[in-house]
Amino acid sequence: MPMKIARVANPRATFALGAFFLVANMIAMVYAVRRVPPSGAFLLLYYLGAALVVAYWIISDSRRLGVPSSVDQGWFLIAAWPICLPYHLFKTRHWRGFVTLAGLLGLYALTYGISVLFFYTLRHAASGR
Repeated sequence: MPMKIARVANPRATFALGAFFLVANMIAMVYAVRRVPPSGAFLLLYYLGAALVVAYWIISDSRRLGVPSSVDQGWFLIAAWPICLPYHLFKTRHWRGFVTLAGLLGLYALTYGISVLFFYTLRHAASGR
């Protein structure tokens, strides 16, 4: 029996989410290699960027599913995205929404793992070995 590959909902928005997390995590690893705490500007951009890309993913998913939107939905999503994302997934997919949430968390974990490899590569190059 051939293995069934899961279809990615919102491929463009999911790609944007993965690309953002990959770039942001790699920048965080550059801070780690230099043993410097991330700047306040980076942390602000990281939070705002994550909020914007998650809001984009939710809005894209809502349009795909035909879920009506409210007037200030974008601003609300940006302000409360850690709560809105699981709520949206459960509301639109019921218990299967947790599978989608696990997939999105897996995407983050994958990009974090790639950035950890990037960290060790940079650290090895910096040590001159």
